[in-house]
Amino acid sequence: MGHPEGDRLLRLLANLLGDALGAEATLYRLGGDEFAALLPCPTDQALTQYCEALQVELEAAQFSHPAHPDNKDVTLSIGGARFVADANSFAMAYEAADKALYQVKTAGRDGWQVTASA
Repeated sequence: MGHPEGDRLLRLLANLLGDALGAEATLYRLGGDEFAALLPCPTDQALTQYCEALQVELEAAQFSHPAHPDNKDVTLSIGGARFVADANSFAMAYEAADKALYQVKTAGRDGWQVTASA
């Protein structure tokens, strides 16, 4: 899509993520088209609800993907992990969320997967 159009889409996605997750979420761009979000999440069910809300919001937004061979809309692949923050848990949770993300990508993308609480 080129850098200007790609950057515009990334800004739209970042805004959508922020709106869907709420003010307590802190968003990070990891690089390319990958983002991370840290937010208070008291239960595994709450994490599941956030993932579902992100999918619903993106589907409703219908961001077109003109570079896609079938001209499909932009999709979202989500890997999630819930953890209690301490000196050692972040690295393990990050790795767990990354593995969950790659499970979604391997299964064909456009979905979400969460791991057990870390």
